[in-house]
Amino acid sequence: MSEPAKHKVRAWIGQAVVALVVLYPLSIGPAAWMTARLDWSWARFDDVYAPLWRLCEFFHTSGALQWYMELWVNVIHL
Repeated sequence: MSEPAKHKVRAWIGQAVVALVVLYPLSIGPAAWMTARLDWSWARFDDVYAPLWRLCEFFHTSGALQWYMELWVNVIHL
């Protein structure tokens, strides 16, 4: 593989990782909304977002995550 091709692959992988790091935490709000709205299983929701909860508990930011999630869930009642 040529050097420019390697740089393109590395750039693509880097962009994908950054997108996942940003989109995974932001997706908890819409996922909570859909879980509450469509009566899906909260156990599955907990399985998917357990790593994020653990990370937020480690950094003592779980309150902010809870607030963001409730912001989305409470949109249902408007």
